[in-house]
Amino acid sequence: MSKKRIFYLLLFFLWSCSTSSDDEIKRKNAKVEYIIRQHDSVYHAIEKPQKRKRDPYPFEKDENSIPKITKEFFRCKGSPHHPAIQDKKDPSKLLNDCEGYRHSLPMINGKEGVYPVLLDILNYIQRKTEKRVVITCGHNCPMHSEYSEEPPGSRHMLGAEVDFYVQGLENEPQKVLNLIFQFYKESLAFKKNIEYQQFSKSSQGYANKEIFIRVFQKNEGRNFNNRHLYPYVCIQVRYDRDLKENLVFNQVRAENGILRW
Repeated sequence: MSKKRIFYLLLFFLWSCSTSSDDEIKRKNAKVEYIIRQHDSVYHAIEKPQKRKRDPYPFEKDENSIPKITKEFFRCKGSPHHPAIQDKKDPSKLLNDCEGYRHSLPMINGKEGVYPVLLDILNYIQRKTEKRVVITCGHNCPMHSEYSEEPPGSRHMLGAEVDFYVQGLENEPQKVLNLIFQFYKESLAFKKNIEYQQFSKSSQGYANKEIFIRVFQKNEGRNFNNRHLYPYVCIQVRYDRDLKENLVFNQVRAENGILRW
């Protein structure tokens, strides 16, 4: 037998003896104590669990914890992972969704983005309510607009329309409307301009010089982008303040007004 093998056998024997002796020492030193109770001892009563609202975390109390809405929130929600669907106008045709990350937002007056008034209003609502605005539909490229069954001439293709609801006010769209009216009354830019402060009401919604607002109820305006169960508010831009002219939908601009890569 080699010396190396003898060494390992001796090492194993010593380890085994050490382990067994340790176990014996532990058993000898172990003590058993009985639990003693008095005859009048009572058990501690456990209260029945009650459901209660969770206390907010410190960061949830901070207004700054709600992210500021930027143009990035308006990116097209198209995806190549969405399955092909049948075209309702032509059943023999299948519609594929766009690859949302392969194109830009609309080019508006030489810059990529959406109309600034939409960002201003949504951030104003967040500041006043301290609640998140959930954008369900921002920009739609023409391909995604057709896929999601948006009506023809949708201003979503121009970056001039947004659908949204407010967390915590999902079923109170009138409060959101009031905040939009209040935005125009409080903004210094519109203080002396009645055309912006006054809204006319019609069977479809409310309008001032710059925007048109409509509330879609739970059973209205449902499409691929608005599959949730809440009423939602739709804002459309109808006047371009920079160019000082009415905003009219243009299909050529919708098709060619985005960058593709």
